[in-house]
Amino acid sequence: MTIPVSPTTTLQVFIDSFTEEFPYLKLIFFMPILKGISTDDRPLDTRRLVNDFVSPSKHLFFTVHPWEKTKDVECKFIHKIKVRAEILRKYKDRWIVTLGSDELTIYEQNELGKEGADISGSISNRFIQ
Repeated sequence: MTIPVSPTTTLQVFIDSFTEEFPYLKLIFFMPILKGISTDDRPLDTRRLVNDFVSPSKHLFFTVHPWEKTKDVECKFIHKIKVRAEILRKYKDRWIVTLGSDELTIYEQNELGKEGADISGSISNRFIQ
């Protein structure tokens, strides 16, 4: 999945492209954690522009490969777009945080969502509807 990004690209563009490529995964964006402190844990408005977070002159391509680890994709959002991304996986009728399985690839996460598997274990059973 490759998204051409301009300052007027919205966060929703990332969500739509990601969901199209990985239908059993979901993205939620948050403000980045600064100096170990999260300033706001509410999800960002998906109508926000990339321009709100990175230099207006910056044009780039954002690519997510199926073989990338979940944690690496989340870090990529922080480094390139300056927002914190949380990847959720479909589990039955819920979306679960992938915190306990960040070492899995995006492909593996999507396949687990497709199968309806839950490997979140005891690390986190936080559910997001």
